[in-house]
Amino acid sequence: MVLLLLAATLLYALLGSVFDSVVLLLSIVAVAAIVYQELRTQRVLEALYHSTRGRVKNVFRKLDHCSGTASGMCSSWQAAPANTSRYCGT
Repeated sequence: MVLLLLAATLLYALLGSVFDSVVLLLSIVAVAAIVYQELRTQRVLEALYHSTRGRVKNVFRKLDHCSGTASGMCSSWQAAPANTSRYCGT
């Protein structure tokens, strides 16, 4: 698609329609910016997924542990380290 827009831009420039060639060139820049942002967003989301994978499992483990308390509520699960059993008062 971008190659087609480049060809049309070149054709308009050769035929003397400078305004149309500039408009097409700006549309190519806009498409390139959108593609760049999409790729960048995809890389950031993948990095975020990989960096939080282990932490999410620890939160679910803590929540499972807290559901066994008498009240069913756990007030200190957020402050507890992942490698101890001090949360939920046990």
